[in-house]
Amino acid sequence: MGTALFETTSHGLMTGEAITSLEKELLARGIQPKFDAERQPMGMPLVPDKDLARSFRVFQQHVKNNGLSHRQLLAALKAQSKDGYAARLRMYLWIYEKIAAEWERRLKEEGLIDFEDMLVQAAEHVESGRYRSPYRIILADEFQDSSRARIRLLKALAKNPSEPTHLCVVGDDWQGINRFAGSDISVMTEFEKTFENSTRLPLNTTFRCPQYLCDVSSEFIQANPNQIAKSVTTANPLTKTPLLAFGFQARESIPAHVESQLEEMHGFVAEGKLAPTRGAHVTVMLLGRYRDDEPAALSQWKVRFGDRLRIDYKTAHGSKGLEAEYVFVLNVVQGIRGFPSQIQDDPALQLAMPAPDPYPFAEERRLFYVAMTRASKQVRFYTTLGQPSQFLVELVKAQQLAIKPVDGEPMEPCPKCGSGVLQVRPGQYGSFYGCSRFPACNFTRKITDDQVAPQFKPKPHRIRVPVKAGDQCPVCRKGIIRQVNGRNGMFLGCSRYREGCRATASIQQ
Repeated sequence: MGTALFETTSHGLMTGEAITSLEKELLARGIQPKFDAERQPMGMPLVPDKDLARSFRVFQQHVKNNGLSHRQLLAALKAQSKDGYAARLRMYLWIYEKIAAEWERRLKEEGLIDFEDMLVQAAEHVESGRYRSPYRIILADEFQDSSRARIRLLKALAKNPSEPTHLCVVGDDWQGINRFAGSDISVMTEFEKTFENSTRLPLNTTFRCPQYLCDVSSEFIQANPNQIAKSVTTANPLTKTPLLAFGFQARESIPAHVESQLEEMHGFVAEGKLAPTRGAHVTVMLLGRYRDDEPAALSQWKVRFGDRLRIDYKTAHGSKGLEAEYVFVLNVVQGIRGFPSQIQDDPALQLAMPAPDPYPFAEERRLFYVAMTRASKQVRFYTTLGQPSQFLVELVKAQQLAIKPVDGEPMEPCPKCGSGVLQVRPGQYGSFYGCSRFPACNFTRKITDDQVAPQFKPKPHRIRVPVKAGDQCPVCRKGIIRQVNGRNGMFLGCSRYREGCRATASIQQ
C-alpha cells in the first residue's frame, strides 16, 4: 500500500540496538527525530520522581556498602544483560554514575560524609592503625541485618593487635528480611568462615509464643535447608488454639469479619472472660504485607474498642521486634501483591545487591515467619477461598492449620503442586476440579456422580454512594463500574466480579 516499513526484533529492543536502528531509518527517510522531555508517554504511568530518586539512593547504598568499583558494576551489567534489560540497565547505570559523581562533589564541597562513608572510613582508620581501639569486648546486635561494610568494621575491631579482643554477635538468620536495605544473610550462614576461632551458641528459648506456634513456625522456616537448624522451646505455658485461619469468597469481606471479632473480644474483656496479660488493655496487632493493607476503619475501631483493646496496624517488616497478645494477619492471599509478594526486585538494583538466597521466596518465607511469631497468645490469618497464600496451603497440607470457610466451601490443597487449591472450573464436557495456580500447575480431577460441585452464592455488596458507568469501584478500588444486563434488567456492577468483588448499584435515571 506504499507504506514504508522496517523491522524490529525483541532482541534489538532488549539490547537497545533497535533505538539506534530506528533513528537511522527515520533519518534515511528525511525525518529528524526530536527529543521532547515534556511529551506524555502512552502505556504504563511514569515512575514518580521521588520513587526514582529513592531507587538511586538505595542503589548507592548497596554500591558503597559492598565496596563496588566502576569495573565491578560493568561486569555485573554484562552478566545480567544476558537475561535481557541490557539497554535499560546501561541507561540506569549511566544515570546513576552521573548522580553519584555530583553527590560526591557536593559532599566534598561541604566537607561532609554520608552514612556509608562513616562505615567505610571507620574501617579504614582501624585497618590502617590510625585508630587504636581500647575495647576488649564488642557486642553486635541484629547481626543478620549486617551489610558488608559493617562486617568489615567488626573484623577490623576484632583484630585489635594492642588488646585481646572478644567479639559477640547476636542474630537470627530466620529473621533476615532486609536485603533490600543492604543486609547480606550469608553473614549468618557463613559466620565461621568470616570470623576465625568462632563459637556458635544457639539461643533457642523464647518467652513469647506458645509451644505449638513455635513448633509450626520452626518447621515452616526450616523448609529452606539454607536456614540454620535449631529447636525452639518456650516459657509460655498457653496451649489453647494458638493458630486460626478464616477464608472468604472475596477480600472485601475480611474487614467486616475482623470488626465482628474485635467486637466479640471487646465484650469478653468487659465480661471478664478475657484478661490482659499486662496492664488494662488486651493488645491486638493487625499485620499486612503492604502499607495499603491497613483497614480503612482502623481509626474508628480504635475509638470504638479503645477502652479495652489496644489496636495497632503494622506491616510485616515494621512488626519486627514487636509483639502483641493477638495478631491478625490480613489479606494472606496469592498473587503479585500477595503474601508471598511476587513483585521482583528491580533488575537494576540487582547489579549491586548481595546475591539472593536461591530457595524460592526465601526472604518472603522469613518475613512470614516474623509475622507468625509476634503473638503471645494467638495468630489469626485472613485469606480468600479461591486464592489462599501458598504459605497457608503449605500449613494446611502439613495438617498444622485448618482454614475455616466463613462464606463458602472448605478448600482442598492441590495434590500435585501443594501451593494452590482445587477450584471448580467449567469445561467442554462439564465442570471439573482444577488448581488455582493454573497455568503454573495443570492438575485436574473429574467431578464424580456422587460429588456435587459447590455452588458459591456470595452475598452482593450494595454500593451506598452515587456511581455511574466508568467510575472506579468504591468497594475494591481496583475495578471499573459498568452496566450489566441481569435477569431483572440492567444494573451497575464492578468489572472485577470474577475476581470476587460483588459490588452492585441501581442505574440512576
